Amino acid sequence: MTKKITTRIQMDAPVNDVWAVLADFANYPSWNPFIVEISGQCTLGASLRIAVILQPPKRQTFEATLLTLVPAQSLAWRGSWKGSTWLFCGLHQFDLRSLPNARTELTHSEAFSGLLSAPIFHSIRHDTERGFGAMNAALERRLCASST
Repeated sequence: MTKKITTRIQMDAPVNDVWAVLADFANYPSWNPFIVEISGQCTLGASLRIAVILQPPKRQTFEATLLTLVPAQSLAWRGSWKGSTWLFCGLHQFDLRSLPNARTELTHSEAFSGLLSAPIFHSIRHDTERGFGAMNAALERRLCASST
């Protein structure tokens, strides 16, 4: 069984605008219904504390490390369960692709690994997919609102 969730959305916004919203961790609470808080700097190697809502109103918090930071292209962090990457680990990634007419395609994904990844993935898959969809839609609304 694949232990990866991937969503894609195309938005009517330039890649630099999409990047600016994704890299602005401090403002996630104002627009993001899924990743409701990120504490830490958007700098390569930074330690992050991330809170997500999988089953409203249940909030889950975990520690992560920012592994990839390529402005206007890619942003990724690796989070683990209680710091044990061998038990359960998720690699959360945003990849941006510039499209014609000042549009952007966002590929939003997470790959899960570790000893407990199969049962945990099975239990969170539906809620995580729903959360990705809600976040993608909220990002698009945020970009449309800021361009008007």
